[in-house]
Amino acid sequence: MRVGDVLRLRSVEGSEIVAGNEFTERLVTGVNVMEVPDIINWVKKGELLITSGYSYKDDPASFAEVIPKLAAKGVAAIGIKRKRYFEKIPKVVIDAAKKSRMVLIELDEKVVFSSVVKEMMTEIVSSEYHALTILQDRVNQLSEMLVQGDGIAKFLEQLSDLLGNPIVLIKENEEHLLFGIKEEELQKVGLSTRLSDYMADGRQGFFTMDADETRYRIYAYAIMHKNEQLAELLVLEVNKEITNEDMFLLHQITYMIGLELISETIRTRTEMRYVEQVIRDWIMGKMESSSNLRIRAEVCGIKIDDSRHYRVLLFHMETQSNQEVRYMINRFQKNLRMTEDIYLTPLDDTIAAVVSEENYQNCIERILEEGSYILGKNRLSLCIGGESSKNYDLSESYKEAVQIYRICDKRGKYQELNYFDDIGIYALLYEIPVDKKMDKFLNRYLTPLIQYDKEHESNLFETLKTYIGCQGNKKLTAEKMFTHYNTISYRLERIHQILNMDIEDGKVRFEIQLAILLYEMYL
Repeated sequence: MRVGDVLRLRSVEGSEIVAGNEFTERLVTGVNVMEVPDIINWVKKGELLITSGYSYKDDPASFAEVIPKLAAKGVAAIGIKRKRYFEKIPKVVIDAAKKSRMVLIELDEKVVFSSVVKEMMTEIVSSEYHALTILQDRVNQLSEMLVQGDGIAKFLEQLSDLLGNPIVLIKENEEHLLFGIKEEELQKVGLSTRLSDYMADGRQGFFTMDADETRYRIYAYAIMHKNEQLAELLVLEVNKEITNEDMFLLHQITYMIGLELISETIRTRTEMRYVEQVIRDWIMGKMESSSNLRIRAEVCGIKIDDSRHYRVLLFHMETQSNQEVRYMINRFQKNLRMTEDIYLTPLDDTIAAVVSEENYQNCIERILEEGSYILGKNRLSLCIGGESSKNYDLSESYKEAVQIYRICDKRGKYQELNYFDDIGIYALLYEIPVDKKMDKFLNRYLTPLIQYDKEHESNLFETLKTYIGCQGNKKLTAEKMFTHYNTISYRLERIHQILNMDIEDGKVRFEIQLAILLYEMYL
């Protein structure tokens, strides 16, 4: 029951509120009689405290000093009987009640405390039973919605109606769903961005947020499953005060939300796995015809335009585990979505994308923009296969993208955009098998130098590499290595002696350059 309901009781007939009229909606959960000075140690939150004032009959100021302490303990209201020890409630007590936001009731002289206690407890028990009945009806109503398969959105919309306040569900992927309030309204008061960042804060229960020169009170409740937090449910105290009944309802139904979120996640993942398998088959050239591609794509909600041409991209990211790749693709899929221009799927330890040739430049810009947002600036590289001649068979484009990816990976060198033309001679070197013949070739041109450098802590291999790169120009080699010309000449002479070959000869230099390229790729 509420404080305002107390005055309608027969046992307090003739009583009136003398302070705190604006707080009559305050919940009363019990009643206590105060006739001892140390009552502060015995009161409980939500109680109506009734007294004759005997303990303070000679010192009203002391009574006034106790009122703020009672307010701090959560006492709902104080009732003082008149014409017993006080002809009228002293002004100092009334002023203290007003200052402490305490409801102060002047009880009629005929009020019998035992009758008040009996009637109030009867009303409270009846009220609690009624509240529990309503609560159970609401829980049943919400449960029925999930059983009928109405989904989480309708469930939360109904919950918002029952609570009389807007709610925000923040899911683990930082997506937030709004009910009872529009995104524009949330942005208008400046709460949208701050609520999106809420999960990192981790607060529970009541907290406040200041926005648009207004203080908003928000109740937060974690949606848990097996000690793992799935989401956060926030109730915004906008239309009415959040009550104990509201909080109890949330406590009763959050497990349902958790189960529905898990079911929704399982459904989404199952659907997404099928979508990703279709895209992988498309990339690998397993579609028999354009119609076969179109039919399989339409089954999972993807629209493929027969008139368009496509190419395959592979993402190079600084991630290692499959879990990280799965997280990254979820982020990319969430932000880019599946359109007629971009299709994404996890592939081995990376992400593959199919992009429309007709909107190719825009696709690349969108992917790089999202990559910069998700991974950080300049941390995403794309290995781009050529345009496919058949829209249903992307296998050649995929093979080219894989070749670019592996060559860049072996060299440890990635540009933001990597095309087949960029890898040059490495495309041919990539086809050379790593066998005894390659070992023999490298042993002839490089291994003696590398071994000599290790034993003597010298720098002959790097000198030869720079010299070859400078087209046999000693002066330019000395400048690039910040070394004296005579030192370079001495090193080159020593290289000539160790390898027993004329490094001034153009054919020999070409063979050495080839050996260096192979060494950098495979060793």
